[in-house]
Amino acid sequence: MRTLTYVSLCLVLLSGCAGANSYLFRDKPDLVSPARRLAEAYLDGQKNGETYKEASKKYGKGATEFLGLKEYRYLEAGYFFYTPVLRYRMQATNQMGGVVWRTYDIGFSYDEKLASQEPYRGLGIKEVYETMF
Repeated sequence: MRTLTYVSLCLVLLSGCAGANSYLFRDKPDLVSPARRLAEAYLDGQKNGETYKEASKKYGKGATEFLGLKEYRYLEAGYFFYTPVLRYRMQATNQMGGVVWRTYDIGFSYDEKLASQEPYRGLGIKEVYETMF
């Protein structure tokens, strides 16, 4: 019974989180371009050795620091667990010194109050994570 209550609570919380950003790129397709500008400014900064502290101030608290980012390619816009994401294929150095290609999703937060501000129109990086796809 306790487990059922816990699972129900988690589902309610997840559905509550879904409201604000769940279909952001579908409902506001004009935000995909500023999201790409934001993501690619962030990735270019990573190519140039920008630290987490610098990146998080400019692009959002969810920015992470890549080790030796060499190249990236945009794949698509979509969603992952109600978070609007852009999917990128990135080539970076791993901890053993090898250069590998991996796929990452960059998730975005959106603040409607800042929607008129250029260049990112209220978007910030919420999270960056490696995908299994």
